Amino acid sequence: MKSRGAIISVIILCIFSFASFWTCCDDVLELFVFTGHRSLTECQSLAKKYEYLASKDKITFICPGEEVTIYWESTASTVNVDPGFGSMSSPGVAYLTVNSNTTITATAKQDCKKTKSFDIKVVGSNTRSTHIGVVTVDCKKIRFEVEEAFYSSKIEAVSIEPKFGPSNICPTCVVGPKFLDMHHNGYDKEISTGIYNFERKVTAVGKWDFDVQCCGQGCDCNPYTSKLMFWLNLYCP
Repeated sequence: MKSRGAIISVIILCIFSFASFWTCCDDVLELFVFTGHRSLTECQSLAKKYEYLASKDKITFICPGEEVTIYWESTASTVNVDPGFGSMSSPGVAYLTVNSNTTITATAKQDCKKTKSFDIKVVGSNTRSTHIGVVTVDCKKIRFEVEEAFYSSKIEAVSIEPKFGPSNICPTCVVGPKFLDMHHNGYDKEISTGIYNFERKVTAVGKWDFDVQCCGQGCDCNPYTSKLMFWLNLYCP
């Protein structure tokens, strides 16, 4: 039979092992890929600004042969960065010229090996990006922004396609076929559900604003619509 002291020692050891496991797995690891050549200080500022990004939104769009900046930070002293960089001190940056779609992976070098990934998409002939519009409380405006941190300034938008109709914004409104007034970088046009092809060069980066024509006084607006999705078809000149 085990002595009282031996039992207490076993309990303490188990508690210590359990606490060590959770301490490891509480380690912080962040990974971002930004367009262009950026300093560590600039990347730290951008990482704080975009810390809300969900995993599905961690994509950077560039043109073939452009450079990106990979940035990582962790409570671990070293991070393994793939492909090809290996063990790196934290925080840190690395630079990569990319010609094809690539996934960057960072792994904190601790026992629990926490891993994060970030996709780089090289724009080809049929590249589409998805954007969720935010509607104002009065339901009169929708906006989304294509961020320069994650989209090359060279990328052009060939067409836009709203993936919703007037009933998704103001169910009781009676409207015509064109219910959105689009404004982007000096390009103004009435559009509707379906694909609209731009008639001239349109840079993708910047704010995309839409005045909603269907929501006049007395309409039963729903400003909390969960998804007002737009597709942009992209092109690199």
